[in-house]
Amino acid sequence: MDVHRKKISQGFTLVELMVTVAILAILSSIAYPGFQNSILNSRMTSQSNTFLAAFQFARSEAASRNLSTMVCGSNDQQTCNQPDWSTGFIIRDTVVTTNSSGDDEINVLQVFEGLNGSAISGGGSIIFDENGMLNNSGGSDLSLCDERGQPEARRFLFNRSGQVQLLEATACPS
Repeated sequence: MDVHRKKISQGFTLVELMVTVAILAILSSIAYPGFQNSILNSRMTSQSNTFLAAFQFARSEAASRNLSTMVCGSNDQQTCNQPDWSTGFIIRDTVVTTNSSGDDEINVLQVFEGLNGSAISGGGSIIFDENGMLNNSGGSDLSLCDERGQPEARRFLFNRSGQVQLLEATACPS
């Protein structure tokens, strides 16, 4: 019988565990700023795509229904009452109808929630006429900015035909 048998280790020592946790903490603190920037980039891309889809939907609805549509800031999800679109925005008909009770009705086509950590500036509303063309009285240039400011901002530029381009922004709201 062998009295000097080697004892087999069944786990980690406390020192090994503490060294591993310390290394993970150091690596996490190095990676966090890059991860935060990735989150902000993803949020900006998502919000830009939401706006592009909204503008394309409004233009399409105007042309297909032969009625002017409007995209505008709204904090009550019914009326165009907010020049700052960060609290939410709507797509609605520009024509106000009267129901059988004599009350005015606004046909809201789509409602969008407020922006998370971003601001949009540059115009009160975007109006597409019954042909899907941009109505000049509504404005033709919007900027979307987050906490990083102008270097990461997006600009929505509308041409007269109603098409929208996504560009780098030249300014952010103050």
